[in-house]
Amino acid sequence: MKTGTFFRQAAKILAFLVLVTGIGVTAGHILNTNVRSFDRTDTKKADGAQVLFFGTSQGANGVNPLMLWDEAGIPAYNFCGVGQYIGTTYYVMKDVLDRRSPEVAVLDMESLIRPDDFLTISNKLYSLPVIADLGIRFEMYRDIIGEEPVYMIPFFRYHNRWKEITRNDSRREYYVLGCSYRAEVQSDFGALPEEFLPEAEPVGEREAAYLEDILALAGERGVTLALLDMPCYSSEENEAKTQWVREWAEEHGVPIFEGNRPEAYEACGLTPADFCDDMHLNVSGQEKFSASLARWLSGTFGLDDLRGTQAGLLWEENIKTDRALQADRHVLTASTLDGLLAALTDGDYTVAISLQGEYRQGDSAFFPALERFGMSREAYEAGGSFVWRRPGEWQFASQGSLSYLWTEQLDHDDLVLRGTARRDENGALIPHAELIMDRSDQSKTSDGVNFLIYSHSQKTMLRAVGFDVQGDLQY
Repeated sequence: MKTGTFFRQAAKILAFLVLVTGIGVTAGHILNTNVRSFDRTDTKKADGAQVLFFGTSQGANGVNPLMLWDEAGIPAYNFCGVGQYIGTTYYVMKDVLDRRSPEVAVLDMESLIRPDDFLTISNKLYSLPVIADLGIRFEMYRDIIGEEPVYMIPFFRYHNRWKEITRNDSRREYYVLGCSYRAEVQSDFGALPEEFLPEAEPVGEREAAYLEDILALAGERGVTLALLDMPCYSSEENEAKTQWVREWAEEHGVPIFEGNRPEAYEACGLTPADFCDDMHLNVSGQEKFSASLARWLSGTFGLDDLRGTQAGLLWEENIKTDRALQADRHVLTASTLDGLLAALTDGDYTVAISLQGEYRQGDSAFFPALERFGMSREAYEAGGSFVWRRPGEWQFASQGSLSYLWTEQLDHDDLVLRGTARRDENGALIPHAELIMDRSDQSKTSDGVNFLIYSHSQKTMLRAVGFDVQGDLQY
């Protein structure tokens, strides 16, 4: 073979391999569902839901389906996504409703009102992994980012906006039946959001078209559509668009849960401390709001309370792991001793508790709470370290007992809970609990009361937390 012919053949083979690689990378980017924290196995729990939620992070942070179940016996699932553009929502709904038949689909209105906040390519693609139908995925790509087809080919990294698309764009934190949690408290809000009642201002033409498409889709699938106006610190301009949505909903007979009105704050019991920023509810706000929403859904749509029924028993079995996750979230976000101890009784935990230094100065805060938790006065006076297992099984019952010399292997080989004894400056034995992880003692010995919390549902050390002698959170 001549040298020139050989190089031409080699160039063709190389070009072919590059093309195949590019197609493979592109297909992997578009079709991949093996994404951390949000894959299709999570969304299977939506199959038995009466109510499904769609929309933005306001809905994802504000609507807790477990609260809907506990308050009104409504099985629900939350498909809201961070920064979810209204066009993306349409395709998510199209895919989800092809596979499920809820009675009600609830749309969070936020991306209609603030569309410019959701128009980046990243936001348009963020909820892509929840779409199981490959045809709908490609349809969404063509419709929403068809004007910039280079985004379908991540192989071309030279594009000047390549960095807008990464694997992170196709991730959403999954916590409990699709809803996520924010623990922060926005401390500089002096009052609840104001109410504006301006003249209506139309939303964008494309956004209005997607809204019409969503209504038509719900009708085709035999699903009742409802709208959700989430609590937020809004502006007069945004409220003008909200007013347009209200008028559109009235014209089309679509019910709205008016969650951003003073009467709604009062009904929910919301305060400024229930917001984590100007647009999102935190954990306490989520629970208050979801309970009120559950009552509205039940009354507006005549949804049956399924608790105690055969369907309800199946749903309870379906959400067991979600209850454990919610209990873990409460443990992680508790900021008071009473709140932490209450959260610990809702889950499956092993807890190493250490009373150190001048902890008795906090007697009014510590002992009544720990006594309700099951600790004896004798153990409290002895101090040192103790181990608690739900439902109230204690070890290291007193300082004088020798039963504290033991070892418990937890679920992972690199996690060991060990009981030992140490001598104080007077030579007295003080019981001590060690949580050994990666051969290192994770115990805390700050003055006050210290907790090391191991979650059996997640098989990991969940949190180290301590309260000082005044009962204030110190780490």
